[in-house]
Amino acid sequence: MTAAPGRTGRAPCVAIETQGCKLNLADAEQLAQAFAAAGFAVAPAGQPTGVYILNTCTVTHVAYGVKQQRLQAALDVAAGLQAAHLTRFVGDCRPVVWGAVEREGGGAPRWPGFTDNYLRVTTVSERLRGGEIAMARLLAVEGATPTGELMS
Repeated sequence: MTAAPGRTGRAPCVAIETQGCKLNLADAEQLAQAFAAAGFAVAPAGQPTGVYILNTCTVTHVAYGVKQQRLQAALDVAAGLQAAHLTRFVGDCRPVVWGAVEREGGGAPRWPGFTDNYLRVTTVSERLRGGEIAMARLLAVEGATPTGELMS
């Protein structure tokens, strides 16, 4: 069986990428030792892991530019993983605790809520009350939030 990204066998996994000066290299080595002592497997930089540390120095504009590029790449990967995770639940019917109504410009009332597995979901409804628990079918993912329809 293949281990999930971020895990090596049963140990959580960390990768540390260093951009910058020699002091950064020493810091990265100390971080790797501390994570290893805490039971983490330490993977080479660039590997998919549960924890990824980008250790940078912004003394030069080149290092700053590299940091910004790497940060954006990491954010893009995280957004893709989040969307894939949320899409797994499309079509499911789940109990939702509905919060307070949000009305945008006098339009239909939009209700935010949380499922039993902690997904934030929204729906449009005239019949909900805040704090109510009602079943909803998750229909689609819009941005980072699934939308749902109330079950009869």
